[in-house]
Amino acid sequence: SAVGGGEGRRSGSPLDRSMDRSMEDLEGAKLAEANKVAEGKKKKAEEAPSPKKKEIKVKSKEGLKSFLHTTERILEKLHLLRTRAALEKARLRAANEAGGEARSCSFDGADGETSSAEAAAHAAALEDMASKLQQILDVLGRGEISGIVRKLQIKALDWVPVALASGSPGGGSAGGAGEGAGELYRATKLQIILKWGGALTPLGEAQAQYLGETLRKKLYPDPSGGGVLRLHATFRHDLKIRTSDEGRVMKTAASFTKGMLQLEGSLTPILVSLVRKEKGSLHMLDHAGNEAVQPDLDACKSHLNTLLQVDGELSSEVIRQELAPELGPGSSVVRALNRMEKNPRTKLVAIRAAIEALVLDLERVVREIQGSGEFNATSAPVPVPELYMDETLLLLVDRWRKLRDAFYKPAKPKKDKATAEGKAGKDKDKKDKGKDKKKDKAGGTSGGVYAGASGQFDLTKVPDILDSIRYDLEHNQRRLPVRRELMPTLFQLAKDFADSYVPQEYGIRQDEKVVIGAKMCSELMKKIRNDLILGTEGNSADNSSNADMQFVDTPLFFPHAPFIARPHSPY
Repeated sequence: SAVGGGEGRRSGSPLDRSMDRSMEDLEGAKLAEANKVAEGKKKKAEEAPSPKKKEIKVKSKEGLKSFLHTTERILEKLHLLRTRAALEKARLRAANEAGGEARSCSFDGADGETSSAEAAAHAAALEDMASKLQQILDVLGRGEISGIVRKLQIKALDWVPVALASGSPGGGSAGGAGEGAGELYRATKLQIILKWGGALTPLGEAQAQYLGETLRKKLYPDPSGGGVLRLHATFRHDLKIRTSDEGRVMKTAASFTKGMLQLEGSLTPILVSLVRKEKGSLHMLDHAGNEAVQPDLDACKSHLNTLLQVDGELSSEVIRQELAPELGPGSSVVRALNRMEKNPRTKLVAIRAAIEALVLDLERVVREIQGSGEFNATSAPVPVPELYMDETLLLLVDRWRKLRDAFYKPAKPKKDKATAEGKAGKDKDKKDKGKDKKKDKAGGTSGGVYAGASGQFDLTKVPDILDSIRYDLEHNQRRLPVRRELMPTLFQLAKDFADSYVPQEYGIRQDEKVVIGAKMCSELMKKIRNDLILGTEGNSADNSSNADMQFVDTPLFFPHAPFIARPHSPY
């Protein structure tokens, strides 16, 4: 009642009025403090720090199989939801055609209603999710899971703190999340990244094995005592093999070792026992994270990108001074530049058009397979092509779609100023721009869409295009019912451009090549130099007279990409 004030309180004396004001100030301060604490807790909950482990990487066989089984169960439930969504969509369409507004219960089982427009959007979202899950099944279901050529990453994008009871394990204090070391977080939004590819083909495995045999015969000639094989069998051969963490590199190292040591059987025991993948060695075997060399590479690629995307004549003076200043007219780079038809952008447009033609032909094959026997009972079903290395047709089509979309980025249309026609004119411009965008995105085989300088080509994708078309040309051309001229044409176009671009992206002039090469290979060269010093200091005495006392040390390094290349001849 003292706080409430009013009729039952004496309020005439100054002391009473002063006490009332003091009590009001005190209660106001308490209320402000309570509001401040509540706002602080709310802000802390909203801006709660993410846990330290924000990403999960799965490469083990058991982890990938578990994820595959989970995806299969989710896809089964999704198929049921898609069937229900299709039935509801058909019922709503029929009701709308009969007249009136039709509504139905929501698809997820929650209370509420769903209109026909919402039903169509829901069905489209389910279709998109089902296609992505099906792609995951295609990737993980290809052959036996070995944990080498497939990698799964799960990244948490959003987190919320989870309050724990005081008696629960790790609960700590009764304050819940944010108070004490036992707080937990729950991820509310995830990003799933599934990487595959880079598998070593049987031909590549045989080539690596042959190279190992050749190195053994030339580096360690077989004497009467058995050479390096006898030393290795008697534990007098210290063989160290270090590789990057790429699956294809590890399998190449294992195949090389198999040929070098004349081993038999599969590559798995060799990978486990002999091939090392150490974190301390990755910095010298993979230059992707080398910050010292990246600015030089970016500057070199930017210079090439500026010159090779000009929609105009590529003069011999530009080739001699800017693109190949230290190379003679007979070099492979100059010859490839001369095959640009005096306009490098024309070659890029031709590559983009050839990719689009290949994608359209592959999509035609997919439609024929999906539609055969479904609408016409008399037609024979179209056989599904069996592609190399168990790759599915949908994955192949998606691979080329990604390359097509990443290779060319159309320019954003400029916004026109307001005209006298007012809003009607703006709406018309927006519609026209939307049509132009769709045309630009869809592409065409004529090349007219890309003839102008409105968009930019990503020249770093040219080597990927060349590798992909070379792979399909060697292994899949005879398996695919596409036009025979598409793949050879695309291969020749991509090869001509790659021959002029790839040798120069690590330095145009000789001094640039030396600087980039020194920064990229310095750690690996230091390691080889130290190994040579240690090896020569340990063999000061002549051990050649006593073969039983010899000891051989063989360190082998398998980097992510070739670091040391043959310099181009100026002639």
